[in-house]
Amino acid sequence: MISEAQQIKAAASAWLAAPSGHSIELRDESCFSEAASDGPADCLRRWRPTRDDVDDLSVFIGECLNESRADRDLLQKISVWFDRVAEACWPPDKFGERHEVCSALSFLAWRHSSGSGMEVESQAWLRISDQLAFELSVESETLSGFLFLPRGVRSADLEALFLDRPIDIYLGLAILRRERGRRPLDVLKVCMELYDSLLKRESRGSSETERAFFLGEFASLAASLWRVIGKRNECASWLGLARQQFVRADANKPLLAKVQLIEAVETYGSHHYEKTEKELAALATVLCHFEMPRETLLCKLILAMQLKDRGENALAAPMLAEIVTDWRDTSEQACFSTAASGLAELRLAENDAPQAAELAVEALFAARASGDRHVEASAWSFIAVLHRDAANSEAAVCCLETSIRLFEEAPSVRMAAYLRVFLAEVLIENRRYSEALDQLLAAVPGIQSENMIVVGVHALKLLSMLPLTFSSEKAALRSALTLIRKVEQ
Repeated sequence: MISEAQQIKAAASAWLAAPSGHSIELRDESCFSEAASDGPADCLRRWRPTRDDVDDLSVFIGECLNESRADRDLLQKISVWFDRVAEACWPPDKFGERHEVCSALSFLAWRHSSGSGMEVESQAWLRISDQLAFELSVESETLSGFLFLPRGVRSADLEALFLDRPIDIYLGLAILRRERGRRPLDVLKVCMELYDSLLKRESRGSSETERAFFLGEFASLAASLWRVIGKRNECASWLGLARQQFVRADANKPLLAKVQLIEAVETYGSHHYEKTEKELAALATVLCHFEMPRETLLCKLILAMQLKDRGENALAAPMLAEIVTDWRDTSEQACFSTAASGLAELRLAENDAPQAAELAVEALFAARASGDRHVEASAWSFIAVLHRDAANSEAAVCCLETSIRLFEEAPSVRMAAYLRVFLAEVLIENRRYSEALDQLLAAVPGIQSENMIVVGVHALKLLSMLPLTFSSEKAALRSALTLIRKVEQ
């Protein structure tokens, strides 16, 4: 263990001891729902905007959108209006107009806090915008529909119409962040296309620093998705572009910290544990200072999973248990699912199968709620392990097939290939040799393209367990895996 390990553990303990979710919301999320009302009496106590009020607010927003220079006094007025609208007893709103108004105000608040160098506040308003992106409104769904049009249909003229104003780009980024787990390939494609488009066209209505923020967000989002897909060179390239742009943006220390966090996650994925620990130690203070709860959670999670992977279960278990307890009922269901699956694995190693199963099911429900296919695929794969240990081979096969399909959709070539070999092993145990051979053959392209030496060697060992009746197929498969075997030797 590296010399900084004790400091890292101390920092992790401090994170875990801090009040959970102390800065997850700038405003109470429940205020965006009519269900927040306690009833008619409560509604009477809240502001009920008249048509004149709405007209005044519309004029105010329009004037603010034309003012790009940062102004703290104006920021205060915007914040007051946001609170009033968010907490108002709004009339029936089938088109989501209140959410549109709140989105516009959150953009303006971000613009003025960021331009004023208010790093904590600007990050808080970004989180508000991300929450609002999940609320239904005509404006949001129209913009979402445009963003995911095929490139040939999404012409330059349409792009000028839908993404002409800085607020449109800002809200479009919130939509892309919302969809990154559900449709990663589509989001990746849109991010790269809009990065190139924005880089080439003139900045209209934005300062150069604001434009740099937009470009950096497109690039960092693309980098994070390349990492999920497993393309490390592309991830590094887009991270470089993100850093290049964020350096030129206002209130950029938290933005650069996000880039460092993506790098740390990528380093963890390549199993360079000591380097990851050093990066996490450097990031911990920064993320806590800027009150970035999601990013701090990821730091905790990476450290805990790293300890688990190294077999330091006594240290990993309490950290994962704290994450599961503190983040169960938050919007970060993907992170919660990952932590719950990790803790379930440790409980299974302790021969506590009932607790492992309970956590695994909870992880699966959270993964499905998050819409992140990669996380859901991971949850299914662990449930398959539970079924296999319980000698429920048919259920294990079904879970593995589901996991493989989701990983291929995610896509994650490496994980899909790994699980196909695992599935082949389960099938061989149940004398389903023909199906096992099919899985090994399907795994070969991924094993070769990702240079998965250990998995390739294991596939060769499984191949030797197949009956002689498959001699010709075994020869073909062995030939396909020769490259992996040579590299291993």
